[in-house]
Amino acid sequence: MIITPLILFILIVLGSLAGIIGALLGIGGGSIFVPCLFLLFSFLGFPKDQLMQVVVGTSLASMLINTFGGLFFHSRKKSVEWSVVLKLIPGIALGCLLGVLIARDLPSHAIRLLFGCLAIFIGFSFFKPFKEENKPKKHPSSMLCSL
Repeated sequence: MIITPLILFILIVLGSLAGIIGALLGIGGGSIFVPCLFLLFSFLGFPKDQLMQVVVGTSLASMLINTFGGLFFHSRKKSVEWSVVLKLIPGIALGCLLGVLIARDLPSHAIRLLFGCLAIFIGFSFFKPFKEENKPKKHPSSMLCSL
């Protein structure tokens, strides 16, 4: 891919926006990078049969910096529940491996459809009111740590 000054500017703005939102809210790759990279890579003429795989892979690789930077600063503020993180690691590793194996064989349009459905579902879930009777009696981290 040839990086022109305009593309470089777009990537810097996109990276800055995803970095700010990712560090602030814990999101970024899925909500910011993937749709923007999809549009950019489509415009640049990337092959459609592997477009989503390239978009997702590029997003994941670029999120490493954002993830470790955010983790470092949140950890310094003692706002990381490490006992929960340690219990999540085996499932995350297994899920990551399965996701890569599945994505390798899925057509790009299927991944795009899955991503779109998930984004819509997550978006709607933010507007669902939280009912007091569903509120957990214990702190969520204490429930996860008892697993």
